[in-house]
Amino acid sequence: MERKILKEDGGKYELTTVYNPDTYYSENKETKKNIGKGFSVDRTQRHVASIPTEEMNMLLLKGDGDAQIFMFSKDQAARKVALRRLFQRFPGWKCCEGDV
Repeated sequence: MERKILKEDGGKYELTTVYNPDTYYSENKETKKNIGKGFSVDRTQRHVASIPTEEMNMLLLKGDGDAQIFMFSKDQAARKVALRRLFQRFPGWKCCEGDV
């Protein structure tokens, strides 16, 4: 899923991280098949998504507005809208059927 490459060039070092989320997305797809809409038996909880830490950190480091609102806003309505937009951009995160 993640690989680090270290290159040296005359005393200069370059560290590159290569990240491939395909395995993660495949696991989420399988989870979606198994849990359907994702509700617990008593419908008090719902498994909506499994978000790779590497991707969320990358978005936060790049200053992505939706990621920042979702992670840090105290406004629940704004967080929900931001999460929906993130799901549109990263459909592999979602692991339940239906709307969120």
